[in-house]
Amino acid sequence: MIWADLLRFLFVCSMYKGCYDRQLVTTTSLTPPEDRLRRQLSSKSLLRSQREDMVSIKATAMLIMLLTFCLLATDTSAAYYGCCRSYMKRKLPFPAIKGYSVQTVTELCPISAIIFHTKKGQVCTNPALDWVMEYINLLR
Repeated sequence: MIWADLLRFLFVCSMYKGCYDRQLVTTTSLTPPEDRLRRQLSSKSLLRSQREDMVSIKATAMLIMLLTFCLLATDTSAAYYGCCRSYMKRKLPFPAIKGYSVQTVTELCPISAIIFHTKKGQVCTNPALDWVMEYINLLR
């Protein structure tokens, strides 16, 4: 009888991953249907806690992905939008020019430039070049 009680104790402990519930240790209080019911309830609560853990892991992963996407979407080069960072190498034909604007050195714009507006967009030019100043005088 002692061996049977010991085996039952070890079986119950292995089912519950430890002997934390003192009622499970007593052999006289559990009948086979009650024991089966306790195991089912324990496995359901274990599955529920595993599902809750998976939901929290998924939520954390989604949050990290959202933050990563937001950081990538706000590219640091967007601060330079509309700023010239280099000059055009060739001379621009005068008939292509519709107007101009002046860019001065600021915290976001690293160089001074004359921005000529054309049909196709904007062209950044060096204000120290003679032909650039000549075009500005013609446009005034």
